[in-house]
Amino acid sequence: MTTCKICDLNDFGDYKFSGRVTNKRQLGQTKTNKPWFSFVVDDGTCDIKISVFQGADKFFPLFNEGDCVRVERASFQSKSESSKKFDKSKSQYEANLKESSIIVKLDAQEVSIKHIAADYQELLTQLKSNSTDNNTVAADVIFYSTNSVNYKQSADGADKAWKNVSVDVFDKSGSHLRLTFWERDLQNLKVEDPQNNLDFFKGKVFGITKCVIKSQEKYGESAACTSSSRVFIDQDVVSNFTNGREHVEFTKNPVYQTFMTQQKQAMAGSPQQTTKFGQKGLLGTLKNGDQVRALVHLYIDPNVERATYQGCSKCKKKECLCGVEQRAYYKPSAIMSDSSTTERATLFDTQAELVLGMPANEFTQLDPAQQQKVLTQYRQSEVVLKYVPAQGEQREQSRIQSISDDKQVDWKEWIEHKLNQLGVMEGVAMK
Repeated sequence: MTTCKICDLNDFGDYKFSGRVTNKRQLGQTKTNKPWFSFVVDDGTCDIKISVFQGADKFFPLFNEGDCVRVERASFQSKSESSKKFDKSKSQYEANLKESSIIVKLDAQEVSIKHIAADYQELLTQLKSNSTDNNTVAADVIFYSTNSVNYKQSADGADKAWKNVSVDVFDKSGSHLRLTFWERDLQNLKVEDPQNNLDFFKGKVFGITKCVIKSQEKYGESAACTSSSRVFIDQDVVSNFTNGREHVEFTKNPVYQTFMTQQKQAMAGSPQQTTKFGQKGLLGTLKNGDQVRALVHLYIDPNVERATYQGCSKCKKKECLCGVEQRAYYKPSAIMSDSSTTERATLFDTQAELVLGMPANEFTQLDPAQQQKVLTQYRQSEVVLKYVPAQGEQREQSRIQSISDDKQVDWKEWIEHKLNQLGVMEGVAMK
């Protein structure tokens, strides 16, 4: 039996090949109630989807997603047009296991998976050369993460719960973008409490296979993993990428620190930082741009009756036909001010819960005097405001895109920004 790379397979002959299981479907049933499952194997040259209809009960417990395996005596055939709709592997063939097929679980050291990291700068050139928006490419890439990390999650009561961690990253060419890890990726990385473990993502070398990179006119460049992506960190990049060692060793070079400094400066003026996360500034500059990230004094309207409302626990509306139980939601108005001006905006449920430190249901259980005391506490917060011009009958308004309480504010970063604005940053050592 010939040992073969997946990229060299064809639909005749008998082959064995090895690689890493990058995706494994749960055991299911066909229309005739017979067990089946599928999995994807990647050996670095290519990947292939393998379906198991014969002996599915026997093969399923032999390996897990992420394991390295050797596959023998599988049958191969060219993908049909219908198969191509569901099979997104790079191979032009699909495989099926037979009763006589063999799957052997291997140690990681027995499988040499050498991915070649694409030149990210070249990828961006390809994206930007296309005149249409939402251009996308997929490739194996290596990134360096900065200390800029953000955690986000869905609002309480949302139909579909989600959470993600977005990290500012750059490559050796100096190009940078926002890399997002979604809940599936966080589970694969075994980060159980990402909101309180953001340091895990800082100052790392990330090697990612099948990373999807998107270029949008409004948001700039962004990247994310796919269901079949593999994420390697620091020393694991060395053993899984042909040029991984030079990237890891690069972090020990003084030039790396220069890159980190340059990226911090570049991020301030990048299209994505400006339009999505807000560029540092004053509230008074809001109407001169789309968004601004400002450090403000926050005053919440102390009107207890208007601070909350009862709404559907599914869609949040006051009146709906969902037929589910109602719950309390926050929706207080707030006034924000800095040295330039004052702006009024509405705090929505998750934003108000962060600032007030308790969910709306808990707030409504307090007596009116305690409620007013909670609302009238002095606060200093970092907010990202978006200016929305008047449209038809809708008046112009400032919308809060994100908000942080005083414990989450990076005070050193803001002091550096203020000093830089005053033109005295040079020669000042931040301790």
